[in-house]
Amino acid sequence: ESTDVDTRLRKFDEIWVELIQAALAENRFRLAQMPIAGLRNDTNKMYDMLVRIIDEQGNAILPSEFLPAAERNNLMKTIDRWIVTSSIEFCKEQSADKVFIRLSRQSIQDGSLVEWMKSEFAKYDLDPAYLCVQVPEKDAAMYIKETKKKADELRNAGFEFALEHYGVGKNRLQILDILKPNYIKIDGELMHTLMTDTAIQESVRSLASAASQRNVQTIAERVENANAMAVLFQLGVHYMQGHYVHEPEVVLQERGNVVQTTLEAIGSK
Repeated sequence: ESTDVDTRLRKFDEIWVELIQAALAENRFRLAQMPIAGLRNDTNKMYDMLVRIIDEQGNAILPSEFLPAAERNNLMKTIDRWIVTSSIEFCKEQSADKVFIRLSRQSIQDGSLVEWMKSEFAKYDLDPAYLCVQVPEKDAAMYIKETKKKADELRNAGFEFALEHYGVGKNRLQILDILKPNYIKIDGELMHTLMTDTAIQESVRSLASAASQRNVQTIAERVENANAMAVLFQLGVHYMQGHYVHEPEVVLQERGNVVQTTLEAIGSK
């Protein structure tokens, strides 16, 4: 059975690798942006950046479909660098104040990444503070030494750092003191019961207070309705994102120069 599963996975990956490489070569990668809204009269234009592939029929392919194969086949460095450069262009074109991106484990372990990012921002004459790199809290806790090293390196270069999918259980604050993130994103799973579970509400309130004391901004994930927004405001959370704010919107501009620049940068390392 194990052999059969491995064989099927290899065949599955062969199809996706061919599709991903074709999409890169044919400029069919696209950004999708999700606005982050202020709960306390904040006017900053902030966005969570996602990635899509536009297939040959013009349909958007979600990252959950192709990123696992990209990770297994060492394509994530190329995709991550495409996202960085495309996000810079988005900031310039849309006058965004800050964009949040995710980096794969391959890129987190890439010693050349931050210097490359600095050179890209210098090329576009953009302050690195416009970009915030976010890492899931679970991954950060599992690889705490590597994450701290990368977070320090990013901050020293002028970038910001965030923990996403952040829970509210016991002993959660130690990771804030170790990693010193600029933002934490409160796990969207908590939004399902937030309005009816007073224990969850009190945990979120305590987290928001502890974060504020450490100059860490809080963002609630997956906010779906006005009632959740009202509760989050009362609990002291700073920002929110989710379908109540805005559905993810694909940015359809072609970015022909980005892929070639990214591939050349990867090839030179």
